[in-house]
Amino acid sequence: MHSIHQNLKRQDLDQLECQAAWPPSCYWNIFPGTRAYLLMQRFHHNLSFQEWGLVSDWFVKMSGYKAGLSIPFIRKEKLSLTCWAGALTHQRCIVPINGFFSTRQTEDGVRVYFSQKPDQSPFYAAGLCPFREDRPGTYGFALITNDPPLSSILNGSKVPALLHPTQVAQWLDEAVDHAEALKMLMCNHREVLESFEVSPQALQPRHQHQSLLAPIG
Repeated sequence: MHSIHQNLKRQDLDQLECQAAWPPSCYWNIFPGTRAYLLMQRFHHNLSFQEWGLVSDWFVKMSGYKAGLSIPFIRKEKLSLTCWAGALTHQRCIVPINGFFSTRQTEDGVRVYFSQKPDQSPFYAAGLCPFREDRPGTYGFALITNDPPLSSILNGSKVPALLHPTQVAQWLDEAVDHAEALKMLMCNHREVLESFEVSPQALQPRHQHQSLLAPIG
């Protein structure tokens, strides 16, 4: 997974018991470093629009990453480390997405695939959304990632750690501690997804149009 697609409808927000002060816009291809809609643990009844990328001093010190580096993904296995307990307790978020783009290396070169639910309704990606310490008063989120099914054409790629719709309220509940949240991730919920090859234009952020979702081949 390298980018996501959001095309949320008003009924999707109603199902999440979420309010928005504006009609959600459609974003064909959202890359790390740009903004996406999400529900934050602190304000879980309001749709928020935050930058994709976790930047935190404690994360840099813990991980050895270069200071100021934006982290878009976190492997779910790493969240069992004690250093993640605070974030997993107080800084959880849900990113409702309608699909995601992934790449696969083949003998013919890199191929791009788009994955979505058969009915094109949103599914719910788990994430963390702490304060951005480099920009006081703002937040940055990282998506938690999982392994795809072994039979999937996406084998070897990152895929979002998905939650069942009935788990959304629990994931955003501040009464749920890090141990309970970790158990939810380890339940390994699998959505029924359809994946198909799309244009390599999806690898370039400047391309933002509906034809990116059209199957090729």
